[in-house]
Amino acid sequence: MISKITVTTAAVFLLSAFAGPEIPESAKLGIDLKSMDKTINPREDFYMYANGTWVKNNPVPADEARWGSF
Repeated sequence: MISKITVTTAAVFLLSAFAGPEIPESAKLGIDLKSMDKTINPREDFYMYANGTWVKNNPVPADEARWGSF
């Protein structure tokens, strides 16, 4: 017969498997929706649709040849 300790230990392991660490809201999405420019038709210019707001808010500085988020 299975002891109470074995059942309790198994229950603790099962519950801890489902109760992982809290993930911040910003890390839950793979896409930054705030960077999208939804005023642009994605069929005409998907790059600017997906990144337009970021591009507008982060212009390339005059002393740089290119600029990015990384």
